[in-house]
Amino acid sequence: MNLMINRNIKMITTALAAVLALSLSGCDSKPSVNSAGKTFDGTQVEEIILNTDGQNIEIRPAGSSEIKVSTKGGKEAIAELNGSVLDVNYGSSSSLVNFKTDTLQVELPDKQFRRISLTASAGQIKGEDLKADELVFIGDSGRLEIKGFEGNHIQGKVASGDIELTGITGDFHIENDTGNVKVSHNGQLGQGSSIRTGTGKVEMAFENAPGALEIDASTESGRIESSLTSASEVNAAGAGQELKTKIGSAADAPNLTIKSSSGSIYIK
Repeated sequence: MNLMINRNIKMITTALAAVLALSLSGCDSKPSVNSAGKTFDGTQVEEIILNTDGQNIEIRPAGSSEIKVSTKGGKEAIAELNGSVLDVNYGSSSSLVNFKTDTLQVELPDKQFRRISLTASAGQIKGEDLKADELVFIGDSGRLEIKGFEGNHIQGKVASGDIELTGITGDFHIENDTGNVKVSHNGQLGQGSSIRTGTGKVEMAFENAPGALEIDASTESGRIESSLTSASEVNAAGAGQELKTKIGSAADAPNLTIKSSSGSIYIK
C-alpha cells in the first residue's frame, strides 16, 4: 500500500513540475531572439494600421523597399494586406504566467504613405523618420515618441502619458489628459494646429521662427513664457495666464492654440 501511494505522489509531483515549467517559460530573463517576421512589398502598401493590446509599438526605417513585421519576443503578429492597406494586430500574451511586455516592430521603406494609424492599449509608441500624408495615434496609457515626421497632418490622443514629437512638419492636433507635451516643428504650419492637456507642461519649439502666426495660449494654473513675443503680451487669467497675439501682418496667418488646465506653457 505504501509503495503504491509513493508512486502516485511521484507521478503527481512530476506532472505538476511539467505544468509549472510550461507556465513559467514566458518568464525567462534571457533576451529573446527576434522573429524572422513577415515581409510585404512596400510598393503595394499605401496605408498602415497597427494595433496592440498590452504591447509596445516600434517603427523604424527599413534598409530596403520591403515592409518587415516582427516582434521582439519572437512571437507572431497577425498581419494582413487588404488591397493597399496593411493591417497588423498584436494582442496580449496567452501564457498562464507572463510578466513581460513585448514590442511589435515594423520597418518601413523610404516612401510617402497615405496614412499611418497607431493604436496601443497599455503600451508605448515609438516612431522614427515617418513619412505619410496623415499620422494618427491613440493610446490609453504609455509614452508616445515620434522622432521625425514628414507629412501634412498629425492627430492623436494619449489618455495618460507624455507626448513628444521631434522634427515634424505639417499641422497637428494632439491632446492628453495627464502628461507633458513636447513638440519640435520646422516652423511652416498650414492652417491651424492645437495642443490640449489636462495636467502637464507644454513645450512648443519652432526650428525656424514662423513669419506669420496667431497664438492663442492659456493655462488655468501655471505660467506662459514665449520668446516669439514680448513678455508684456502675457496677461493674468484667474490663477493662470493667457497669451493672445499675432506675429506678422499676413491676413491668412495660421493659428496655434495651446490649452492647459494645470501646467506651464513654453513657446520658442
